[in-house]
Amino acid sequence: MAIVLIGVSEAFDYHEKDLESDQSVWGLYEKWCNHHKVSRKLDDKQKRFNVFKENAKFIHKTNQMNNSYTLELNKFGDMNIDEINGVFGRSNFQYKNRKLEDISLASTNAKNGNFMYANVKKVPKSVDWRKKGAVTSVKNQLTGCGSVWAFSAAAAIEGINQIKTGKLISLSEQQLVDCANEKHGCSGGWMSTAFRYVKKHGITTEELYHPYTATTNKCDQAKLNSTKVSIDGYERVPTNDEDALLKAVANQPVSVTLEFLDLEMRFYRRGVINSKGRGGPLTAATVVGYGVTEYGQKYWIVKFSLGSAWGEDGYMRIECGIRETKGACGIAQFPSYPIINSKIDLSLTINDGD
Repeated sequence: MAIVLIGVSEAFDYHEKDLESDQSVWGLYEKWCNHHKVSRKLDDKQKRFNVFKENAKFIHKTNQMNNSYTLELNKFGDMNIDEINGVFGRSNFQYKNRKLEDISLASTNAKNGNFMYANVKKVPKSVDWRKKGAVTSVKNQLTGCGSVWAFSAAAAIEGINQIKTGKLISLSEQQLVDCANEKHGCSGGWMSTAFRYVKKHGITTEELYHPYTATTNKCDQAKLNSTKVSIDGYERVPTNDEDALLKAVANQPVSVTLEFLDLEMRFYRRGVINSKGRGGPLTAATVVGYGVTEYGQKYWIVKFSLGSAWGEDGYMRIECGIRETKGACGIAQFPSYPIINSKIDLSLTINDGD
Protein backbone atom coordinates (compact mmCIF):
# COMPACT_ATOMS: atom_id res chain seq x y z
CA MET A 1 0.00 0.00 0.00
CA ALA A 2 1.30 3.47 -0.83
CA ILE A 3 1.94 5.76 2.13
CA VAL A 4 0.97 9.34 1.34
CA LEU A 5 1.72 12.29 3.60
CA ILE A 6 -1.59 13.64 4.86
CA GLY A 7 -0.50 15.57 7.92
CA VAL A 8 1.74 15.49 10.96
CA SER A 9 1.43 13.75 14.29
CA GLU A 10 0.26 15.46 17.45
CA ALA A 11 2.81 18.05 18.55
CA PHE A 12 4.13 18.78 22.02
CA ASP A 13 3.34 22.48 22.34
CA TYR A 14 4.51 24.93 25.00
CA HIS A 15 4.66 28.69 25.57
CA GLU A 16 7.13 31.35 26.66
CA LYS A 17 5.73 31.30 30.20
CA ASP A 18 6.90 27.68 30.45
CA LEU A 19 10.49 28.95 30.11
CA GLU A 20 10.35 31.77 32.69
CA SER A 21 12.01 29.89 35.57
CA ASP A 22 13.72 26.62 36.36
CA GLN A 23 10.59 25.59 38.20
CA SER A 24 8.37 26.16 35.18
CA VAL A 25 10.88 24.43 32.88
CA TRP A 26 10.97 21.45 35.25
CA GLY A 27 7.19 21.25 35.00
CA LEU A 28 7.54 21.37 31.22
CA TYR A 29 10.11 18.59 31.39
CA GLU A 30 7.69 16.41 33.37
CA LYS A 31 4.98 17.00 30.77
CA TRP A 32 7.43 16.22 27.97
CA CYS A 33 8.41 12.91 29.59
CA ASN A 34 4.76 11.93 29.87
CA HIS A 35 3.97 13.00 26.30
CA HIS A 36 6.83 11.00 24.78
CA LYS A 37 6.58 8.15 27.31
CA VAL A 38 10.17 8.75 28.40
CA SER A 39 11.23 7.21 31.70
CA ARG A 40 14.28 8.65 33.47
CA LYS A 41 15.70 7.92 36.91
CA LEU A 42 15.74 11.01 39.11
CA ASP A 43 19.54 11.44 39.13
CA ASP A 44 19.67 11.06 35.34
CA LYS A 45 16.72 13.42 34.98
CA GLN A 46 18.49 16.11 36.97
CA LYS A 47 21.61 15.76 34.81
CA ARG A 48 19.55 16.08 31.64
CA PHE A 49 17.53 19.05 32.84
CA ASN A 50 19.94 21.74 31.61
CA VAL A 51 20.17 20.06 28.20
CA PHE A 52 16.39 20.01 27.99
CA LYS A 53 16.14 23.65 29.06
CA GLU A 54 18.58 24.88 26.41
CA ASN A 55 16.89 22.83 23.71
CA ALA A 56 13.46 24.15 24.69
CA LYS A 57 14.69 27.75 24.56
CA PHE A 58 16.39 27.23 21.20
CA ILE A 59 13.27 25.67 19.66
CA HIS A 60 11.00 28.41 21.01
CA LYS A 61 13.32 31.16 19.72
CA THR A 62 13.67 29.55 16.30
CA ASN A 63 9.92 29.20 15.91
CA GLN A 64 9.49 32.94 16.47
CA MET A 65 11.51 33.64 13.32
CA ASN A 66 10.14 33.85 9.81
CA ASN A 67 11.47 30.48 8.67
CA SER A 68 10.03 28.09 6.11
CA TYR A 69 10.01 25.36 8.78
CA THR A 70 9.09 24.87 12.42
CA LEU A 71 10.69 22.82 15.19
CA GLU A 72 9.33 20.88 18.14
CA LEU A 73 10.46 19.30 21.40
CA ASN A 74 10.46 15.80 19.98
CA LYS A 75 11.80 12.60 21.53
CA PHE A 76 15.36 13.98 21.41
CA GLY A 77 14.48 16.87 23.74
CA ASP A 78 16.76 15.92 26.64
CA MET A 79 19.53 14.15 24.71
CA ASN A 80 23.04 15.54 24.38
CA ILE A 81 24.94 15.75 21.12
CA ASP A 82 26.70 12.39 21.47
CA GLU A 83 23.48 10.53 22.22
CA ILE A 84 21.69 12.02 19.24
CA ASN A 85 24.67 11.28 17.02
CA GLY A 86 24.47 7.66 18.14
CA VAL A 87 20.82 7.47 17.15
CA PHE A 88 21.58 8.71 13.65
CA GLY A 89 24.70 6.62 13.22
CA ARG A 90 26.77 9.70 12.45
CA SER A 91 29.75 9.01 14.65
CA ASN A 92 30.56 5.82 12.78
CA PHE A 93 30.42 7.05 9.20
CA GLN A 94 34.14 7.08 8.45
CA TYR A 95 34.26 10.51 6.89
CA LYS A 96 38.04 10.84 6.69
CA ASN A 97 39.25 7.37 5.78
CA ARG A 98 39.63 5.40 2.56
CA LYS A 99 35.88 4.84 2.22
CA LEU A 100 35.43 8.52 1.53
CA GLU A 101 38.12 8.30 -1.12
CA ASP A 102 36.30 5.32 -2.63
CA ILE A 103 33.03 7.26 -2.67
CA SER A 104 34.67 10.29 -4.26
CA LEU A 105 36.20 8.05 -6.93
CA ALA A 106 32.86 6.40 -7.58
CA SER A 107 31.22 9.79 -7.94
CA THR A 108 33.93 10.85 -10.38
CA ASN A 109 33.28 7.69 -12.38
CA ALA A 110 29.59 8.60 -12.49
CA LYS A 111 30.51 11.93 -14.03
CA ASN A 112 32.58 10.06 -16.63
CA GLY A 113 29.57 8.17 -17.95
CA ASN A 114 28.54 5.51 -15.44
CA PHE A 115 25.25 7.21 -14.62
CA MET A 116 22.25 5.63 -16.32
CA TYR A 117 20.11 8.78 -16.15
CA ALA A 118 22.71 11.14 -17.59
CA ASN A 119 20.83 11.59 -20.87
CA VAL A 120 17.41 12.28 -19.35
CA LYS A 121 16.36 15.62 -20.86
CA LYS A 122 13.15 16.39 -19.01
CA VAL A 123 11.69 15.49 -15.64
CA PRO A 124 8.25 16.22 -14.12
CA LYS A 125 7.68 19.29 -12.00
CA SER A 126 7.01 17.01 -9.03
CA VAL A 127 7.35 13.31 -8.22
CA ASP A 128 6.14 11.46 -5.13
CA TRP A 129 6.96 7.76 -5.08
CA ARG A 130 4.65 7.28 -2.09
CA LYS A 131 1.69 8.09 -4.32
CA LYS A 132 3.04 5.69 -6.94
CA GLY A 133 3.05 2.78 -4.47
CA ALA A 134 6.84 2.43 -4.28
CA VAL A 135 7.39 3.39 -0.62
CA THR A 136 6.66 1.25 2.43
CA SER A 137 5.44 2.71 5.72
CA VAL A 138 7.89 4.69 7.85
CA LYS A 139 9.97 2.40 10.05
CA ASN A 140 11.76 2.99 13.36
CA GLN A 141 15.42 2.15 13.82
CA LEU A 142 15.06 2.78 17.59
CA THR A 143 17.80 4.29 19.75
CA GLY A 144 21.19 2.73 20.36
CA CYS A 145 21.73 1.31 16.87
CA GLY A 146 23.37 3.28 14.07
CA SER A 147 21.55 1.33 11.36
CA VAL A 148 20.43 4.27 9.22
CA TRP A 149 22.50 2.94 6.31
CA ALA A 150 20.47 -0.31 6.30
CA PHE A 151 17.12 1.50 6.38
CA SER A 152 18.18 3.87 3.61
CA ALA A 153 19.37 1.06 1.36
CA ALA A 154 16.33 -1.12 2.04
CA ALA A 155 13.97 1.73 1.15
CA ALA A 156 15.79 2.33 -2.14
CA ILE A 157 15.66 -1.39 -2.99
CA GLU A 158 11.99 -1.60 -2.04
CA GLY A 159 11.36 1.28 -4.41
CA ILE A 160 13.12 -0.05 -7.49
CA ASN A 161 11.70 -3.53 -6.91
CA GLN A 162 8.16 -2.13 -6.89
CA ILE A 163 8.83 -0.07 -10.00
CA LYS A 164 10.12 -3.14 -11.83
CA THR A 165 7.68 -5.78 -10.55
CA GLY A 166 4.61 -3.85 -9.39
CA LYS A 167 4.92 -5.47 -5.95
CA LEU A 168 5.75 -3.45 -2.82
CA ILE A 169 7.64 -5.72 -0.42
CA SER A 170 8.89 -4.54 2.97
CA LEU A 171 12.45 -5.82 3.30
CA SER A 172 14.53 -6.87 6.30
CA GLU A 173 16.87 -4.21 7.66
CA GLN A 174 17.86 -6.70 10.34
CA GLN A 175 19.29 -9.02 7.70
CA LEU A 176 21.48 -6.18 6.46
CA VAL A 177 22.55 -5.25 9.99
CA ASP A 178 23.43 -8.87 10.81
CA CYS A 179 24.91 -10.03 7.53
CA ALA A 180 26.11 -7.15 5.35
CA ASN A 181 28.51 -5.22 7.54
CA GLU A 182 31.01 -7.62 9.11
CA LYS A 183 29.26 -7.88 12.50
CA HIS A 184 29.30 -4.12 13.01
CA GLY A 185 25.88 -3.27 11.63
CA CYS A 186 24.83 -1.05 14.54
CA SER A 187 28.12 0.83 14.36
CA GLY A 188 27.26 2.56 11.12
CA GLY A 189 27.98 1.83 7.49
CA TRP A 190 27.48 2.81 3.86
CA MET A 191 24.53 2.03 1.63
CA SER A 192 26.98 0.72 -0.98
CA THR A 193 27.86 -2.05 1.49
CA ALA A 194 24.20 -3.06 1.60
CA PHE A 195 23.81 -2.88 -2.18
CA ARG A 196 26.87 -5.08 -2.77
CA TYR A 197 25.60 -7.58 -0.24
CA VAL A 198 22.11 -7.76 -1.78
CA LYS A 199 23.57 -8.18 -5.25
CA LYS A 200 25.47 -11.23 -4.02
CA HIS A 201 23.03 -12.75 -1.52
CA GLY A 202 19.62 -11.14 -2.04
CA ILE A 203 17.41 -9.86 0.75
CA THR A 204 14.26 -11.24 2.32
CA THR A 205 11.42 -9.81 4.41
CA GLU A 206 11.33 -9.09 8.11
CA GLU A 207 8.74 -11.84 8.50
CA LEU A 208 10.95 -14.45 6.83
CA TYR A 209 14.23 -13.37 8.46
CA HIS A 210 13.85 -11.94 11.98
CA PRO A 211 12.05 -8.92 13.46
CA TYR A 212 14.22 -5.82 13.79
CA THR A 213 16.00 -5.78 17.18
CA ALA A 214 18.21 -2.66 17.04
CA THR A 215 21.20 -4.90 17.82
CA THR A 216 23.82 -6.64 15.71
CA ASN A 217 23.25 -10.40 15.81
CA LYS A 218 24.90 -13.39 14.18
CA CYS A 219 23.83 -13.70 10.57
CA ASP A 220 21.20 -16.44 10.36
CA GLN A 221 22.38 -18.27 7.27
CA ALA A 222 19.46 -20.69 7.40
CA LYS A 223 17.06 -17.83 6.70
CA LEU A 224 18.90 -16.64 3.61
CA ASN A 225 17.37 -19.36 1.44
CA SER A 226 14.09 -17.47 1.57
CA THR A 227 15.39 -14.62 -0.59
CA LYS A 228 12.64 -12.38 -1.95
CA VAL A 229 14.47 -9.56 -3.76
CA SER A 230 17.78 -9.26 -5.55
CA ILE A 231 19.48 -6.45 -7.47
CA ASP A 232 22.00 -6.39 -10.28
CA GLY A 233 24.21 -3.66 -8.83
CA TYR A 234 24.18 0.00 -7.95
CA GLU A 235 25.40 3.34 -9.26
CA ARG A 236 26.48 6.65 -7.80
CA VAL A 237 24.84 9.89 -8.76
CA PRO A 238 27.52 12.43 -9.76
CA THR A 239 28.58 14.16 -6.58
CA ASN A 240 27.44 17.71 -5.76
CA ASP A 241 25.05 17.78 -8.71
CA GLU A 242 21.41 18.41 -7.75
CA ASP A 243 20.33 18.32 -11.40
CA ALA A 244 21.70 14.77 -11.66
CA LEU A 245 20.01 13.85 -8.39
CA LEU A 246 16.73 15.22 -9.76
CA LYS A 247 17.02 12.96 -12.81
CA ALA A 248 17.65 9.93 -10.62
CA VAL A 249 14.81 10.63 -8.17
CA ALA A 250 12.41 11.19 -11.07
CA ASN A 251 13.00 7.53 -11.91
CA GLN A 252 13.39 5.82 -8.53
CA PRO A 253 13.95 6.45 -4.79
CA VAL A 254 17.59 7.29 -4.07
CA SER A 255 19.77 6.75 -0.98
CA VAL A 256 21.52 9.87 0.29
CA THR A 257 23.78 11.02 3.09
CA LEU A 258 22.97 14.13 5.14
CA GLU A 259 24.89 16.41 7.48
CA PHE A 260 22.90 16.33 10.72
CA LEU A 261 24.90 18.75 12.86
CA ASP A 262 22.29 21.49 13.08
CA LEU A 263 19.72 21.46 15.87
CA GLU A 264 17.11 22.54 13.34
CA MET A 265 17.33 19.13 11.70
CA ARG A 266 17.15 17.13 14.90
CA PHE A 267 14.10 18.98 16.17
CA TYR A 268 12.39 19.32 12.79
CA ARG A 269 8.60 19.42 12.86
CA ARG A 270 7.28 20.55 9.47
CA GLY A 271 8.02 22.73 6.47
CA VAL A 272 11.00 23.05 4.13
CA ILE A 273 14.35 23.13 5.92
CA ASN A 274 17.29 24.91 4.28
CA SER A 275 20.32 24.21 6.46
CA LYS A 276 23.57 24.48 4.53
CA GLY A 277 25.20 21.80 6.67
CA ARG A 278 28.47 22.18 8.52
CA GLY A 279 30.54 19.27 7.26
CA GLY A 280 31.75 16.33 9.29
CA PRO A 281 30.15 12.92 9.88
CA LEU A 282 26.97 11.94 8.11
CA THR A 283 23.65 10.19 8.55
CA ALA A 284 21.57 8.45 5.88
CA ALA A 285 18.05 8.63 4.47
CA THR A 286 16.15 8.04 1.23
CA VAL A 287 14.84 10.65 -1.20
CA VAL A 288 11.40 9.48 -2.35
CA GLY A 289 10.38 12.48 -4.40
CA TYR A 290 10.48 16.22 -4.90
CA GLY A 291 8.05 19.09 -5.34
CA VAL A 292 7.45 22.82 -5.01
CA THR A 293 5.45 24.78 -2.46
CA GLU A 294 2.71 27.26 -3.32
CA TYR A 295 5.33 29.97 -2.74
CA GLY A 296 7.67 28.47 -5.33
CA GLN A 297 10.16 26.88 -2.92
CA LYS A 298 11.50 23.62 -4.34
CA TYR A 299 12.09 20.70 -2.00
CA TRP A 300 13.16 17.08 -1.71
CA ILE A 301 10.89 14.57 0.07
CA VAL A 302 13.14 12.58 2.41
CA LYS A 303 12.18 9.40 4.25
CA PHE A 304 13.83 8.78 7.61
CA SER A 305 13.71 5.76 9.93
CA LEU A 306 12.69 7.56 13.13
CA GLY A 307 9.08 6.46 13.30
CA SER A 308 5.99 8.30 12.09
CA ALA A 309 5.82 10.56 15.17
CA TRP A 310 8.93 12.47 14.02
CA GLY A 311 8.72 15.31 11.48
CA GLU A 312 6.01 15.19 8.84
CA ASP A 313 4.78 11.67 9.63
CA GLY A 314 8.37 10.43 9.50
CA TYR A 315 9.44 12.55 6.52
CA MET A 316 11.38 15.79 6.09
CA ARG A 317 11.26 18.26 3.24
CA ILE A 318 14.68 19.70 2.40
CA GLU A 319 15.14 22.67 0.10
CA CYS A 320 16.18 21.82 -3.43
CA GLY A 321 18.37 23.98 -5.65
CA ILE A 322 20.23 26.19 -3.17
CA ARG A 323 23.47 27.90 -4.14
CA GLU A 324 25.52 25.61 -1.89
CA THR A 325 27.24 23.12 -4.22
CA LYS A 326 26.58 20.10 -2.04
CA GLY A 327 22.92 21.03 -1.58
CA ALA A 328 20.98 21.79 1.59
CA CYS A 329 22.13 19.54 4.45
CA GLY A 330 24.76 18.11 2.06
CA ILE A 331 22.10 16.05 0.28
CA ALA A 332 23.91 16.02 -3.09
CA GLN A 333 27.26 14.78 -1.84
CA PHE A 334 26.98 10.98 -2.08
CA PRO A 335 23.66 9.81 -3.55
CA SER A 336 23.40 6.23 -4.83
CA TYR A 337 20.72 3.87 -6.09
CA PRO A 338 20.28 0.13 -6.74
CA ILE A 339 19.80 -1.30 -10.23
CA ILE A 340 17.53 -4.09 -11.46
CA ASN A 341 18.37 -4.87 -15.06
CA SER A 342 15.21 -4.68 -17.05
CA LYS A 343 14.89 -1.70 -19.31
CA ILE A 344 13.50 1.46 -17.72
CA ASP A 345 11.48 3.55 -20.15
CA LEU A 346 12.84 7.00 -19.33
CA SER A 347 9.97 8.62 -21.21
CA LEU A 348 7.45 7.33 -18.69
CA THR A 349 8.34 9.99 -16.13
CA ILE A 350 8.20 12.99 -18.45
CA ASN A 351 4.46 13.69 -18.12
CA ASP A 352 3.90 11.93 -14.83
CA GLY A 353 4.12 14.86 -12.42
CA ASP A 354 1.42 15.96 -10.01
